Amino acid sequence: MFFVRYRRRKIPLAKPVNSIFRKNTNKQTTGSSIIVSMFEEVYREKSSTGQITKEFEQIQEHSARVNARKTRDVGQSMINQNRNRFVDIIPFDDNYVTLKSEQGQPPSTYVNASFVDNMTILDKVIVTQGPKQNTVLDFWRMVVEKKCKHIIMLTNCLEQGRVKCFQYWPPNGQMLHFDDISLFTAEETEIHTGLLMRKIEVSLEDQHEEGKVHVVRQLHLTNWPDHGVPDHANSLLAFIHVAANFRDTEYSVVHCSAGVGRTGTYLALLSLTQQIQSGCDSVDIMQTVTQLREKRPKMVQTQEQYHFLYQCIMVFIRQWMNGADIVDGFVGDRVLDAGVDNFGFEHVKL
Repeated sequence: MFFVRYRRRKIPLAKPVNSIFRKNTNKQTTGSSIIVSMFEEVYREKSSTGQITKEFEQIQEHSARVNARKTRDVGQSMINQNRNRFVDIIPFDDNYVTLKSEQGQPPSTYVNASFVDNMTILDKVIVTQGPKQNTVLDFWRMVVEKKCKHIIMLTNCLEQGRVKCFQYWPPNGQMLHFDDISLFTAEETEIHTGLLMRKIEVSLEDQHEEGKVHVVRQLHLTNWPDHGVPDHANSLLAFIHVAANFRDTEYSVVHCSAGVGRTGTYLALLSLTQQIQSGCDSVDIMQTVTQLREKRPKMVQTQEQYHFLYQCIMVFIRQWMNGADIVDGFVGDRVLDAGVDNFGFEHVKL
C-alpha cells in the first residue's frame, strides 16, 4: 500500500483543457515590441530563426479566437449575403458601417465596411471591400453620409482576368447615374506611373441634399499585386509618404478588393511609420496587426505581407537612424536611392 501511494503522488494531475489554452490566450503580443534603435538586429535574428513566421501563426490563432467570440450575424444574414464580395470577409457586428436609410434589394442599411478607430495613430478610417455592381449606391451613400472626402484605392478593377472591383466612378469628363446619385469625374491625372488622382463630384437627388455637390478625391495605386507585395520596400514607403498627406479630419475610405490584405498592410505600415516619426522608442508589428485583426478579419492577409512589414520598417528605421533629411515628416530621397526600381513618388505633391 505504501508503494502504491508513493507512486500515485508522482503521477501529475491532469490539467483542465481551459487552463492549458489560457496560457496562450492572455496576450499574444507579449515580448514582440522592438526598440527602434535595435530593430534591424532583432529583425535579422527573427528572420533567420523563423520567429516572424511563428508570430504570424500566433496572429492566425488569435484571430480564430476573435472570430469565434465576435459575431458577424448582420453581414451573414440572408438579406445581406449578396452584398459581400467574399463569403469569408464579413465585418464584425460591433463596428460595421450602417446607412441612415435602407437601400437596394432586399432593402438594408448594411455595408461591408468596418470602422477603424482609436488605434495607436490610426483613427477615423473606414475599411471596405471594392464595391460590387449592386453595392455602388451603398458605397457612395456611405461616403457622403460619413463626410468622406478622400478614398485610397489599392487594387485594379480587373486583375489576372478576374473582377476585383466594380468601376464605381465614370471615365474622366463623363457623368454616371446610380438611382438618386449622380457622379461626375472632373479630373483624372496620372501623377506618376502606377498612381492616379481623380476628382469626383457626387450629387444627391433627395430632398435634403438636392443641389449639393460633394467633392471626393481618389488616390488610386495600380501596381500592387493581389495577395502579394511590391517588389521593393522603398516602393510602399514612398506611397505611404504621399498617402499620409492625403486626408483631412473626417473619415477616409481605404479599400482593395476584399479590404483586408493590401488594405491591412497599408494601414499597419502607416501606423508603424508614424509611431516612429512621433518619437516612440519601440514598435510592435505583431500587436499592430493583431489590433487590426480585431477591427476586421484577415487584415494583413498573408505571411508574405506580414514579413514585408518587417522589411519596410527596417528600411525606414535605417534611414531614420542615419539622419536622412526629413521632408514633411518623411525620410526623403535617401530612402529611395541606390538605383532600385521604385514608384518614385517622393517628388509627388498633392
